[in-house]
Amino acid sequence: MAVHAPSGSHVNVRSSRTAAASIPPGLRGQHDGQLQAAGHLNPQPEKSQDLPTSSQRLRRSNSETRPEQIHISFAGPGAVSISWVTHAQDVTAITTSPHPSQLRQHQPATLQGWWGAAQTWLFSASSPSSASPDSLQQLNRQAQADSTHNEWALRKGATSANGSYTCYTSAEYESGALHSVILGQGPEGPLLPSTTYYYQVGDPAPGGEMSPVFSFNTTPPVGPASLPYRLGLVGDLGQTLDSAKTLQHLVEVQPQSILNVGDLSYADGYQPRWDTYGRLVQPSTAHIAWMNIEGNHEQELVGADEKSWLAYALRFSATDVSSGSGTTMYYSYDIAAAHVIMIGSYADFDSDSAQYAWLQQDLQRVDRSRTPWLIVGMHVPWYNSYHSHHGEGDAIRESLEELLFQYGVDLIFTGHVHSYERSRRVLRGQPNPCGPIHVTIGDGGNREGAAIGWEEPQPEWSEVREPSFGMGVLEFVDSTTAIWQWYRNSETPVKDTADEVVFVRDPTCQPTQLKEAIN
Repeated sequence: MAVHAPSGSHVNVRSSRTAAASIPPGLRGQHDGQLQAAGHLNPQPEKSQDLPTSSQRLRRSNSETRPEQIHISFAGPGAVSISWVTHAQDVTAITTSPHPSQLRQHQPATLQGWWGAAQTWLFSASSPSSASPDSLQQLNRQAQADSTHNEWALRKGATSANGSYTCYTSAEYESGALHSVILGQGPEGPLLPSTTYYYQVGDPAPGGEMSPVFSFNTTPPVGPASLPYRLGLVGDLGQTLDSAKTLQHLVEVQPQSILNVGDLSYADGYQPRWDTYGRLVQPSTAHIAWMNIEGNHEQELVGADEKSWLAYALRFSATDVSSGSGTTMYYSYDIAAAHVIMIGSYADFDSDSAQYAWLQQDLQRVDRSRTPWLIVGMHVPWYNSYHSHHGEGDAIRESLEELLFQYGVDLIFTGHVHSYERSRRVLRGQPNPCGPIHVTIGDGGNREGAAIGWEEPQPEWSEVREPSFGMGVLEFVDSTTAIWQWYRNSETPVKDTADEVVFVRDPTCQPTQLKEAIN
C-alpha cells in the first residue's frame, strides 16, 4: 500500500524465554504518513444493552472459593501485581469494621521458587497458614511434563513476598476478598525480562481452590534495542455485546500490554457490575498487563450522598509507588522504549497541585536515550470536535498542554467521547510540527452508544473522525517510527484497519527548542 505524506493470597508462577514481536514487513524506514484512513462514514452503531449477569462470560462460579477476576498489572521495574477475587467472607468482621464503607485486611505471604533449564522459574506466594507442598509438587509435575520445561530442581525454600487482601461494603453490597500479590519486589529479585511466567492463584489448603494455570510475558528490557513492541489501546469499554467484540479484537491483534483510558465497568454504583466486568475481561487480563486510569464513571455513590473512587482504588493496581505519585489517579511506567504517563482528569491539575508537581518531576526524569517515545493516557480529551463532552477538557489543557509540549510528548490517548478521532500534531488549537498527536479512543462499546454530531466544518487540527465502536494498537517499530492502527468493531474478525498511520518522531524537537517556541 502506498504511503501518502500528510501534514489469603497464593500464586504459583513459572517461566520461559520468549521471542520478540515481529516487525510488519515493508514499514521500517518510511516517513510520517497515512497508510489508510476512514474514507466513508460507517453506519453508526446502535446503543447496546449490558450483557445479562446470567450470560456465560459474566455469571459467577458456584464455588465461593474459586479464584476469579484475575488481573495482571505492572508494579514497577521487573515486577507485576496479580490480583483476583474470592467470595467467601467473614460477614461479622465486615459489619463490625470501624469504617463501614471499607475494610482492609492484610496477610503476609511467602514465596517459593524452583529453577530449571532455559532460565525457567516456578513461584508460589501464599499465606503461611495455607502453604501446600502437594499443590506445588503438582504444578512442578505439570512443568516437567511440558516438553519446553524440563530438568526442574529445587533451588530455594520459602521467603517473604508482598501479599494482601482487601474487602469493602457499599450500601447492601459486600465485596469478596480482593487479593493482590506482587512478584519481583521480594527476595526473589526482579522478574526476568522477555520471559513467559506460568502461574496459579488461590488457596492450596484443604477446602480451598486453585485457578487453572495461566501465563504472562514480562516486558523486554527498557531501551530501543527491545523494539518492536505492541501496545493495545481501549477506552469506555463497559460490558455489552459490543464490549465483548472489542475484547475479542484485542485478542486478535496480539498486543503485549493494554492501556485503558478510563470508564471501565459502567457499574455506576451498582457494585455487582464490578464483579461481572472482572469476569468479562479476565480472558485478557489474566495473560497481559492492563494499566487503567480513572474516568468519570469510576466515581460512584458508596453511601446515601457520598461519592468515592472506592471500587477503582481497591480493585486495580498501578505503578503509583515506583513512579512516586502515591496514587492510582495518576502515575507512570516504562515499557520497552516508551515512557507512559497516566494523567488524572479528575485529580487536581492546577499549577500548584500535587499532580502538576509530580508530572513536572516525572517529565524531568525521562531519559529519551532509553525511552525515546513519550506517551500520555488520560480520560477527557483536550481536542474534541464532537458535540458530546465538547470543551470539558479545556481547563486541564490550559494547565498542562504547554508543559507536555515543552518535554516533547509524542502521542496523547483519551476516551470519554464514545467515538473515534485522530488529530494532526497540534498546539494551542493550531497545527504544530512538534506538537503531540491526540487520539480519542472512547469507542470501546459501552451501553451509552456512539457519540453523534460534530463541528462543521471539520477543524483544521482534526485529521480523521468516525462515530464507530472499536479499539487500536500502537506498534513502536524503532526509536523514531511507530505504527497506529484503529479497527472498527463491525469488521469481525479483524481484517483491515479503518485508520492506519505511520508516525515518525522528529528528534530535533528537543525540550530547549520547545520551551523557546512556547515563549
